[in-house]
Amino acid sequence: MVHMNHYSRGVGRGRGVAAAGKRLRALLLALVCLAGLLAGARGEVVDRVIATVDDEAILLSDVEARVLAELASLQVAESDTAAVREVREQVREGLIEQRLLAKEAQTRAIEAPEAEVTQAVDDAIARNKEQLGSEAAFREQLDREGLTEEELRTRFATEARREILAARLVQSELRDKVTIAPGEVRQYYDEHLAELPQRETLYKLQRIVWIVQPDSLTLARTRQLAENVAGQIRAGSISFADAARRYSDDPNGKTGGDLLQIRRGDLAGKLGDAFEERAFALEPNTVSEPLLTAYGFHLLWVSERDPQGQWIHLSHILFGVPTLKADGERVRAEAEALLPRLRAGESFDELARRYSQGPEAAEGGLLGWVPLGAMDPALQTAVQALALGGISDVIELPGAFLILRLQEREEARPYRFEEIEQDLEQWVRSRKMEALYTEWVAGLKPLHHIERRPWE
Repeated sequence: MVHMNHYSRGVGRGRGVAAAGKRLRALLLALVCLAGLLAGARGEVVDRVIATVDDEAILLSDVEARVLAELASLQVAESDTAAVREVREQVREGLIEQRLLAKEAQTRAIEAPEAEVTQAVDDAIARNKEQLGSEAAFREQLDREGLTEEELRTRFATEARREILAARLVQSELRDKVTIAPGEVRQYYDEHLAELPQRETLYKLQRIVWIVQPDSLTLARTRQLAENVAGQIRAGSISFADAARRYSDDPNGKTGGDLLQIRRGDLAGKLGDAFEERAFALEPNTVSEPLLTAYGFHLLWVSERDPQGQWIHLSHILFGVPTLKADGERVRAEAEALLPRLRAGESFDELARRYSQGPEAAEGGLLGWVPLGAMDPALQTAVQALALGGISDVIELPGAFLILRLQEREEARPYRFEEIEQDLEQWVRSRKMEALYTEWVAGLKPLHHIERRPWE
């Protein structure tokens, strides 16, 4: 299934800054701006009240931090004064709506579970540390702002609680009011087909891949380290998230190793069917044994799973295994030795089964259909130069060498309805939810005293 955020590249963001207000007002993207509060703070801003909702103030600093985060997500320069002005207004209106909904939720006795608030704050702190580059840089920024981490956590908790209350209220108020009539999604497809981006050019590929493996002693030492860390996690002497921050060689270790929600099929293409099966079979809140891939040894942790088994919420710790230049040169020589045999007509399928170290070796190295945009730049260049049936030179990637064969190519074209029906249904549903939300909030605003003060 092609996910909406894949095939609609440019549909939302391509409409420019106007799309920002819709995203900010939806309030279904809870805590999207929290990570910008600290990293975006500006010492030169003279703080003052820029709006009030009943007796609650909205500060200029609250607005400006979120403006910076939103400009970054939209890839809009701060020098674009017209865009900044528009985003600033939309951010302020979003904060006004957040306050309104939090108040309304409280009157209806809706609660924000403390576990959710704490998790949101932990995530926001971790994202700030990642954005600032290190724990030391985070501490320096706190010092510049005259804050302690505990004070920052309190500030984040207040915002998180508002966001969670608002989101829960929106869900309880509007979720069951959105209905889609039979044929409505097909009608939307027919009427908007010209606006939808085309499906990318697809390439049906085979590959033979050689992984650059370290020497056996280094491999054993790295496995032992992974096993030791797994033992510490099982003993309760360190949490999985803290272990990821301390040990993981994956950049997302800084945020606790969280890979978010993983659906079936997401891991198999990159790490193999066996790896995915181990991940989906893992009992929640237990750490796996070390699993070896081309990237190193992984420890896995499942915090949540779909009762139907279609997705898991997965985290991992990666223990990269260092290799030497000689290791790479040895593997390249193996690949170069096989290339003349392939070009002389030996079966690619048979040689892939015999020599490839990729998860698809048993299928003759068949990768299936791969969109150009999903490939590394080096692969894009090599694939675009291939004729049908052509075999590439040896391609070097980090930690691996490979040879590709192009079986078929399917040029870019509009998506067929069947290919995007499920995702398009979610798109239609979200548009209807947004319209209901806008109308509902407009009805709430007259019930409260709202004051918007001049910017200057």
